[in-house]
Amino acid sequence: MSRPIRTENEIKMSGSEHEYWGKLARTFHGDALLLVNLLHIVERPIAVLKESHRVLSSDGRIVIVDVTGHGMSLLKKMKLVIRYLRKFGKPPSNNKSFSQDELAAMINEAGFAVEETELIGNDTKAVCLTGKKNVSYTQNVE
Repeated sequence: MSRPIRTENEIKMSGSEHEYWGKLARTFHGDALLLVNLLHIVERPIAVLKESHRVLSSDGRIVIVDVTGHGMSLLKKMKLVIRYLRKFGKPPSNNKSFSQDELAAMINEAGFAVEETELIGNDTKAVCLTGKKNVSYTQNVE
C-alpha cells in the first residue's frame, strides 16, 4: 500500500536538483523507483538515495542505471569525453563516474540491499543495479 509523502522531510539540495526531487517527493507514492543517468550529476547522490528509501513502500525496489567510465579503455573514455563535450559542453564540476562497488556501497549506506549489479554496454558502459528496501534500516536525518 502506498503512503503519502511528507514534504517537510525534503532533503536539502541546490537549484534544479531541489526543484526536481522536491516535486517528485510531493507526488510520488510507489513500490519502485528507476533512476537513470542521475546519480553521476547530482551534488549529493547519497541524499538522493536516502530520499528514495524514504518515499518507497516497505517492500520497495530501486533500479539504477548510470553511465560510467569504469571498464572502458583509455581510448574509449577519451572518445566518450569528446562526444559529450561536442553535444553538451563542459560537464558539471561534480560529475562523477561510479564503479559497481561504489554504487553498491552507496545504496547499502542509504538503506537498500543489493539484489544484482552488472556492468553493461560495449563501447559506452553503464552500471545497472537493482536493490530492495531494507525495512529495518533507520535513517539519520542530515
